[in-house]
Amino acid sequence: MFPKIIYRLGLLACLLLIAACFMPWVTFTSPQETFTGFYTKKFPDGTYYGRPGNFIVSIAIIILILMYLPKVWAKRVNIFLSAFLLAYIFAVYIRFTNSLFENEIEKRYGIYLLVASAIVILVASVFPDMRMKAKNKNETNE
Repeated sequence: MFPKIIYRLGLLACLLLIAACFMPWVTFTSPQETFTGFYTKKFPDGTYYGRPGNFIVSIAIIILILMYLPKVWAKRVNIFLSAFLLAYIFAVYIRFTNSLFENEIEKRYGIYLLVASAIVILVASVFPDMRMKAKNKNETNE
């Protein structure tokens, strides 16, 4: 019962992670711009945050596919990719929310949803929905 609920939460979290890349992450007050995972603007001083949504969505799709595969190697790769994704999302969170001045950046709901869904994906990867097949009696007696 518990692995099936976590499995479904993991699938939902993958879809929420992809949706969070399209939602607003932060709003900068100086250029009055709202950044998402796919929209960032180059600042006059040369600072450019890139488009981390491309990488996050591609890894989330791979994790989503690996959650469906009933293979042990897929579950192991899924744990690695989920931990890597969470570490990358923490780096993106720090990069997007750091500022030199107070009240320069306003955090939006997309960045919080991004972190929360990555944590749920990692928990769902640690507890996969795997059913072990029972061996025949003849194989166990030999």
